[in-house]
Amino acid sequence: MSGLGTIANAAAIICGALSGIVLRRGLPEKWQQTIMQGVALCIVVIGLQMAFKTANIVIVVVSLVIGSIIGEYFDIEVNESMTSKEAVAALNAIYRNLAAG
Repeated sequence: MSGLGTIANAAAIICGALSGIVLRRGLPEKWQQTIMQGVALCIVVIGLQMAFKTANIVIVVVSLVIGSIIGEYFDIEVNESMTSKEAVAALNAIYRNLAAG
């Protein structure tokens, strides 16, 4: 069946989001920050692994430059002064815009 992977991915995202909403209420802010830092570290590791696997590192560099330019143009910034809810909302808005385009 064509598109089954897409449906499974969408269902997993929805289940994960709903679980996060339910579980987040019961977790202290300190735990939430630690979890977010752990997830961020995993994302960095995955990105580095993918960068080292590439045959052409120039593509990685150009992609980072283009992403930086786009981020600066749209003034996309997540910083330490933001609460975790604001940061998540900002990242969700970015994701929605990328997914729609």
